[in-house]
Amino acid sequence: MKAMLPIPQGLTVNQMFDHVKLQVNELVLSTRSDLMNALNPDPRRDLDAECGYPASVPVEMFQQFYDRNEFGHRVVSVLPEESWALPPVVYETQEDDLTEFEKKIEEIFETPQLNLWYWLRLIDELSGIGHYGVLLLGFNDGLDLAKAVPGLKDDGTVAETTTNEEQKGRKLIYLRPFAEIACSIKTKEDRINNPRFGQPVLYTLKFKDFETSSTIMVGGGNEKSLDVHWTRVLHVADNCGMSRILGTPRMKVMFNRLLDIRKILGGSGEMFWKGGFPGLSFELAPGSNLDDSEVDKESIREELNNYMNGLQRYLALAGMSAKSLASEIADPTSHMREQIQALCISLGVPLRVFLGSEEAKIASTQDQRTWNKRLKRRQDEYLTPWLVRPLIQRLIDVGVLPKPEKFKVRWGDLNTTTDQERSANALTKTQAIAQYIQGNCDQVVPPKSFFKYILEMEEDEAEEIQNDLDTYDETIAAKMTQEQLELMPADPMGGAAPGKPGAKGKGDKGGEKGATGKKRKVGSGGTHRAEVAQVDAVRSTDRGGP
Repeated sequence: MKAMLPIPQGLTVNQMFDHVKLQVNELVLSTRSDLMNALNPDPRRDLDAECGYPASVPVEMFQQFYDRNEFGHRVVSVLPEESWALPPVVYETQEDDLTEFEKKIEEIFETPQLNLWYWLRLIDELSGIGHYGVLLLGFNDGLDLAKAVPGLKDDGTVAETTTNEEQKGRKLIYLRPFAEIACSIKTKEDRINNPRFGQPVLYTLKFKDFETSSTIMVGGGNEKSLDVHWTRVLHVADNCGMSRILGTPRMKVMFNRLLDIRKILGGSGEMFWKGGFPGLSFELAPGSNLDDSEVDKESIREELNNYMNGLQRYLALAGMSAKSLASEIADPTSHMREQIQALCISLGVPLRVFLGSEEAKIASTQDQRTWNKRLKRRQDEYLTPWLVRPLIQRLIDVGVLPKPEKFKVRWGDLNTTTDQERSANALTKTQAIAQYIQGNCDQVVPPKSFFKYILEMEEDEAEEIQNDLDTYDETIAAKMTQEQLELMPADPMGGAAPGKPGAKGKGDKGGEKGATGKKRKVGSGGTHRAEVAQVDAVRSTDRGGP
């Protein structure tokens, strides 16, 4: 094990910190190497070396795989793309009238180049290539980027002396994302009593005309590095462990699998290229003696060139014959699927979701709901507290947005059903209700309980349906009773039929009172059968019955 070198004299605190960090990293790598050698069950072999796996992966290699390898790009982009599929809503109140805070946010989103969700999704993706990324916030204060935004103190709080006049007119005029390959941390906060202890104070951002679209495009193609104060950037780091500023690159844990996929894809292409035309073997005619014969290699080469690269479809040979070699081409599908499944296991992504939108459409409901739960957890535990809220709060602190009493962040529902899914759900519920009615299940489970607990409706929904059913029953009962009364024969004594206008039998004055002399309330005094029995009693009384 290596020993730490002494710290040189004359270094600043930040330089001493970087020196010690470099020494510690070298010791850690040396210790890990010794540990792996000690744990290797077969010291004669180095599996990583034989498989071509690097001992360490620099950020430049991660960037290259993101730019040139389709699977490396997908590993980095799948979580941000799915998480930001339904962007959040930032609001102060749920009232119909917009507050000043909400009006200002809408004003920012109306400017195309200031679409906050687009830039946050992009920096969420770029920060996963390496250990971190930064989003540069361009303000119209006209100050050097290396200076703090006026109104913010070193500990990140708003200065008490800041007035609205000082922040009046301050606007956000641009945003620019930087991956780790295009930025570096120059200095860190070294005061232990500062809440930002150990966090970056100054960054060095490289404005360069890179070839890839994932970097900053600056006219002229000249590289220019600028120091930027932390109050002018949003630091983004995903999958942080013990560090608050450095995360784990998304490709790191599965980099060996990406190398294997590269071998399989590259090998399959090379295999087809060589196996599609495996070659020819030239054999002397039977009875020929190689010692007595002279092979004209130049003539054979010319014939082959005319056959392979021209339109000549024959080989003119003398004293020998040409035979085609057997082609051996294997299907790499099963090998590729195994490697892709290993990627999905490491990412926690359903296979069909990882493979793309067309495959995701046929993903099982359980897989999709499990995946949506993970996306929801990422939105609530990472994106909202570490990206959305810090950006909105920074804009409030510097005066770009008015200060609200408090603001909330709400994400869209990832489980929103499609028209086809809603139709299928409606059919299933309708069939369940039909079975419930045919089986007379209301004797065991009342309708409202069935709607609430079996069909999983909300309380107000079940209550509304129950009220509609009661109203419907009352309407039908009243209609049937009226029809029965209208069908009764007229009174032989010259009076109208009971229940009709002018009918005044015993116990029934104008059809308003029944046999008991009490006023009937149609539809609420029992079932229709009881109403019909009551009408029969009225008829019997009017005819002199008991």
